[in-house]
Amino acid sequence: FWTYCCINCIHILPELKKLEHAYPKELVVIGVHSAKFDTEKDSQNIADAILRYEIEHPVVNDAGHDVWNTFGVNSWPTVLLIDPQGNAIWGRSGEITFDDVNEILKVAIPYYREQGLLDETPIKFDLLADRQTPTPLRYPGKVLADEASDRLFITDSNHNRIVITKLDGTLLDTIGSGAIGQADGGYAEASFDHPQGLALHGSTLYVADTENHLLRKVDLEAKQVTTIAGVGSQGRSAWPGAEELTRLDDLPDRWVGPPKTTPINSPWALYVHQDALYIAMAGPHQIWKMPLDESEIGPYAGNGRVDIVDGPLLPCEPYRLGFSSFAQPSGLTSDGEWLYVADSEGSSIRAVPFDPAGEVRT
Repeated sequence: FWTYCCINCIHILPELKKLEHAYPKELVVIGVHSAKFDTEKDSQNIADAILRYEIEHPVVNDAGHDVWNTFGVNSWPTVLLIDPQGNAIWGRSGEITFDDVNEILKVAIPYYREQGLLDETPIKFDLLADRQTPTPLRYPGKVLADEASDRLFITDSNHNRIVITKLDGTLLDTIGSGAIGQADGGYAEASFDHPQGLALHGSTLYVADTENHLLRKVDLEAKQVTTIAGVGSQGRSAWPGAEELTRLDDLPDRWVGPPKTTPINSPWALYVHQDALYIAMAGPHQIWKMPLDESEIGPYAGNGRVDIVDGPLLPCEPYRLGFSSFAQPSGLTSDGEWLYVADSEGSSIRAVPFDPAGEVRT
């Protein structure tokens, strides 16, 4: 059960794909799209989401939440495992991993096979993606215009690359091979995974490599791509180093870590201000900050709770109430005094002060 605006739903799609490929005969994945917003009830919009997220299993448009209510679901995402007799034998709300479900399947599949109940005939169906014609861009996520250099930078997200054109659209260059990967190197060798946000500082282009959970920088003069933050897998904590703490008394003064060894979670938008890179970290529902000298990285605003709450920037104690909360921040811009945030799932615009003593406002 999912809805296409939800970052947690987006996060489990690669895990479901791993399960589909691991059990092509024994397991059938069916997506039940139970919309959060009215526009998400439209079948064409859902079809676009299927293409954008490269989903390879059937999806039901549960616009009226009929299936949702039948199974007593109350949050996105929820995963249920249904046995060959139609009984729900396992379920979980929130993000799941391949291993979570695999542990159940390793027991369930032999059991139902022994009972003679498991039909292992693969289900064949045409993919919507197979009926699409090639296009120069594929679901571009973000654009950045630089009037001074007459350049437009485009994250061609579903082609896993960055396209550089003149402001009139004339193609200048392409960054990335187009293959999904994490390779650094020259433009032709480098690889990305559905990049989104961009920020330009001098001759350096910063890239939110969203589905790699990485930050990359591009030297536009040397034409080289380098990874500067993240470990290449999804960070599970909104607080660098929190998993290593054993006592509440050990709370650090500042939640920061070394960029290249600190896991991050779905960076979606970027903005450079006064020698610092600000990151809309959609996964943990926070704004993060990294100095351009790449000395540290960590949360700048948001207590990690999914909500629209104004107030002081950041608590010392993880998830503490009384501090600002965001809901899947996905866009950033600034007037020099405030960092403005498109807080996507909360359908709101937030203002974050560059003064750490200030407060977030909606």
